[in-house]
Amino acid sequence: MRKISKILAAFSMAAIMALTPATAVFAEEMPEENFDEGFVVTDEAPVEASEEVLNESFPAIEYAALAFPEVWVGETQGVVIGVDATAYSDAILKTVYEGTGEEEAYPASVMDNESVVFEIPNAKAGIKALKSLSFQLENGEYVEMSFADLGYEDVCYNIYEETIGEEAEEFGSQIADVEVSETPDTAAISASVGAALSAGLSDSLSEERTNDGKVVIMLDPGKDDYHEGPTTKNQPGYRASKYNLKIGQYMAEYLSSYDKVIVTSSRNNTSCPSGGGSETDCINARVRKAINVKADLVISLHTNVVKNTKTRGVDIYFPNDNYNAAFGARGENYANHVANQLKKVGLSIRSLTSNTTRNVKYPDKSYADANLLIRQCKVNGIPAVVIEHGYMSNQAESDILFREQAIKAIGEADAQAVVDFFGLPKKTEEPDTAPDRANISAFVSRLYWYCLERQPDAAGLEYWTNQLMNRNVDGITAAYGFFFSQEFENRNLSNEDFVESLYHVLMNRPSDAAGKADWVYKLENGVGRIGVYSGFANSAEYTQICRTYGIKKGELNVTGRNRNPGLTTFIARLYTKALGRPYDTAGLDYWCNEVLDGRMSIDDVSTIGFFTSPEFKNKGLTDGEYVTVLYHTFFDREPDQAGYTDWTTRLRKGTSRLEVLNGFAKSREFNALKQSYGIK
Repeated sequence: MRKISKILAAFSMAAIMALTPATAVFAEEMPEENFDEGFVVTDEAPVEASEEVLNESFPAIEYAALAFPEVWVGETQGVVIGVDATAYSDAILKTVYEGTGEEEAYPASVMDNESVVFEIPNAKAGIKALKSLSFQLENGEYVEMSFADLGYEDVCYNIYEETIGEEAEEFGSQIADVEVSETPDTAAISASVGAALSAGLSDSLSEERTNDGKVVIMLDPGKDDYHEGPTTKNQPGYRASKYNLKIGQYMAEYLSSYDKVIVTSSRNNTSCPSGGGSETDCINARVRKAINVKADLVISLHTNVVKNTKTRGVDIYFPNDNYNAAFGARGENYANHVANQLKKVGLSIRSLTSNTTRNVKYPDKSYADANLLIRQCKVNGIPAVVIEHGYMSNQAESDILFREQAIKAIGEADAQAVVDFFGLPKKTEEPDTAPDRANISAFVSRLYWYCLERQPDAAGLEYWTNQLMNRNVDGITAAYGFFFSQEFENRNLSNEDFVESLYHVLMNRPSDAAGKADWVYKLENGVGRIGVYSGFANSAEYTQICRTYGIKKGELNVTGRNRNPGLTTFIARLYTKALGRPYDTAGLDYWCNEVLDGRMSIDDVSTIGFFTSPEFKNKGLTDGEYVTVLYHTFFDREPDQAGYTDWTTRLRKGTSRLEVLNGFAKSREFNALKQSYGIK
């Protein structure tokens, strides 16, 4: 989290910055480690207030500036007002949440002859606007003026809900951690990894290089919450530290299904690896970790923001040929694999290159790599590659990159490049024990008893036992054969009884009330029985049951509405809320596939997918009816009078329905609604 001291340090530049009409400050086009955190001013240059509006007791305001264009919940915003405040004993800044009208007041933290500084905590998501400014006179009274009257209209900033926590925790759970020291201690590393593995972590994600031919990959998600990169108005929620970490998460998840590879990470949360030192300290800490884990390759993951908004495409940097020519060739080879994979997911390649500086030389007096991470890794015998996955400062590219489906596709593409480069084999799922006819027969008998509630007939028992013994079917296929047999269907089980049966067969336990209610809800709101079966069959519990009987569990791939139950139920409610009718299965399958295959985001489906459809337009709603449907769809509630009046007034004055629609879609309430369905 950024410190308020950093905010105050930036305020010395506020008077200069406030004269600049730009909304965000971008770094020059240079390697990302040279970026520094920007200072942001109001959306437009200050407009002088008229003399008729100003109160003569109110001081002259030279400028007003925000420290950050947007913040995360829990972070502190800084506001600086350029004013000589020596004649006043106190100052109060009032803010208001757009949409709810909730007001808050904050006393000044600093008052002097140049400026007044306010520190604004942010406890919840939303859009917070600066409303008014008050100064206390000698007689104890306050004189107050609105920011609008002062010439600063619509000074506001976004507060975003933190969403990376669960993902970072999941990512961290995949990475066995070791303590990094200045001097590598092989014995200590081995002991730490052994302890981590005994705690249940996969050996494919430990941090010890083994002697059985496995390669060690260290992922390096660029930036962190102390060395955050520049932001961009294109995607106000973008944070380089969190975005890069997500790419690493998806890489680790993808590589976990491959053998002969050990994956580690320079960080598995947004904290600085060096504990908050300089950029150089941070990079050196990452290099030390690569040395300690004896990495065969370091892959540094980044995205770019530059001044030139036309710049777009992927830049991949690999070592030059100096000092260790083999590293240059190896890095370029991997870079080409990355480029090939990223092109497959629709990204354009801007450059594959090595950058050399004449300001630094290697020990052999040859010119060094310009990138500090690549340079330090090379000196320590480790090849490193830096991947800049496109430019968030380019509107068209950022619209693609900022989607969760795109982040996943990018991470998996980077990982597939590792698979191709090293020729990694896919893991094979083998049961803990060799096939034993008695065990297999017991497994089949169990399916008869739990699914069909009868003893197995001799022919059926022999058939399924032979199929499993000969590996013609796996555990998922066998159970599917029972759950979707004509005999099972003839039982005419209710959704509640169907779910209860799944718990007993595939989890070996009775249902819990909350879990059962959730699955029944999904069945009643768009998810098919095969989709719910898939959720149980792919569970860790069923994996363990199959292992106990010496059976390979296998995999089940489903399509359409059965792929993601949370998404399915969310889209099903769009039919009832927006169109006023039940879903049709074909339509539900179509929209689910559009989202899960990355062709549309859930926001696209919720807005243009439904509200610009001929079916919706043919409803011929009045403005009031239109706004009411938006409240039902995006807020899941009836409209409040103030909000209803505001939106209908905007429509009456010429605001388009599409603009109003986007206003609802970008709201905090809609984000919370999506999260309640497991959608991010």
